[in-house]
Amino acid sequence: MGLCLVFHAKKEKSLEDTVRAAIKQVIDKKYAAVLQEKGVPMEKIRVYGVAFKGKEVFVDGGYLGEFERESCVSRL
Repeated sequence: MGLCLVFHAKKEKSLEDTVRAAIKQVIDKKYAAVLQEKGVPMEKIRVYGVAFKGKEVFVDGGYLGEFERESCVSRL
Protein backbone atom coordinates (compact mmCIF):
# COMPACT_ATOMS: atom_id res chain seq x y z
CA MET A 1 0.00 0.00 0.00
CA GLY A 2 1.17 3.54 -0.74
CA LEU A 3 0.14 6.85 0.77
CA CYS A 4 0.24 10.43 -0.52
CA LEU A 5 -0.61 13.24 1.89
CA VAL A 6 -0.86 16.90 0.92
CA PHE A 7 -1.30 19.57 3.60
CA HIS A 8 -2.66 23.00 2.68
CA ALA A 9 -3.51 26.02 4.76
CA LYS A 10 -6.97 27.25 3.75
CA LYS A 11 -6.62 29.03 0.38
CA GLU A 12 -10.06 28.47 -1.14
CA LYS A 13 -13.55 29.49 0.01
CA SER A 14 -13.85 26.51 2.33
CA LEU A 15 -11.74 23.79 3.86
CA GLU A 16 -13.52 21.29 1.62
CA ASP A 17 -12.51 23.24 -1.51
CA THR A 18 -8.93 23.42 -0.24
CA VAL A 19 -8.86 19.63 0.24
CA ARG A 20 -10.24 19.21 -3.28
CA ALA A 21 -7.42 21.43 -4.61
CA ALA A 22 -4.83 19.42 -2.65
CA ILE A 23 -6.02 16.12 -4.10
CA LYS A 24 -6.13 17.62 -7.59
CA GLN A 25 -2.50 18.69 -7.08
CA VAL A 26 -1.49 15.10 -6.29
CA ILE A 27 -3.10 13.92 -9.52
CA ASP A 28 -1.93 16.79 -11.75
CA LYS A 29 1.68 16.67 -10.55
CA LYS A 30 1.73 12.85 -10.51
CA TYR A 31 3.08 12.59 -6.95
CA ALA A 32 2.15 8.90 -6.84
CA ALA A 33 4.32 8.05 -9.87
CA VAL A 34 7.26 7.11 -7.63
CA LEU A 35 5.09 4.58 -5.81
CA GLN A 36 3.82 3.17 -9.09
CA GLU A 37 7.39 2.88 -10.41
CA LYS A 38 8.25 0.84 -7.30
CA GLY A 39 5.45 -1.60 -8.15
CA VAL A 40 2.58 -0.32 -6.00
CA PRO A 41 -0.61 -0.69 -8.06
CA MET A 42 -2.79 2.41 -8.44
CA GLU A 43 -5.64 0.57 -6.68
CA LYS A 44 -3.50 0.33 -3.52
CA ILE A 45 -2.35 3.96 -3.36
CA ARG A 46 -4.32 6.16 -0.98
CA VAL A 47 -4.45 9.93 -1.49
CA TYR A 48 -5.45 12.36 1.24
CA GLY A 49 -5.84 16.10 1.29
CA VAL A 50 -5.58 17.85 4.65
CA ALA A 51 -6.77 21.44 4.96
CA PHE A 52 -6.52 23.58 8.04
CA LYS A 53 -7.28 27.06 9.32
CA GLY A 54 -6.24 27.65 12.89
CA LYS A 55 -7.65 24.74 14.89
CA GLU A 56 -10.12 23.72 12.17
CA VAL A 57 -9.07 20.72 10.09
CA PHE A 58 -10.75 18.86 7.25
CA VAL A 59 -9.41 15.59 5.79
CA ASP A 60 -10.73 13.64 2.83
CA GLY A 61 -9.36 11.18 0.34
CA GLY A 62 -9.52 7.71 -1.06
CA TYR A 63 -7.82 5.35 -3.44
CA LEU A 64 -5.96 7.01 -6.30
CA GLY A 65 -7.78 4.79 -8.79
CA GLU A 66 -11.11 6.33 -7.73
CA PHE A 67 -9.85 9.81 -8.54
CA GLU A 68 -8.24 8.76 -11.82
CA ARG A 69 -11.52 7.25 -13.08
CA GLU A 70 -13.75 10.20 -12.24
CA SER A 71 -13.36 13.93 -11.86
CA CYS A 72 -11.77 14.99 -8.58
CA VAL A 73 -14.48 17.61 -8.19
CA SER A 74 -17.34 15.14 -8.59
CA ARG A 75 -15.71 12.58 -6.25
CA LEU A 76 -15.49 14.89 -3.24
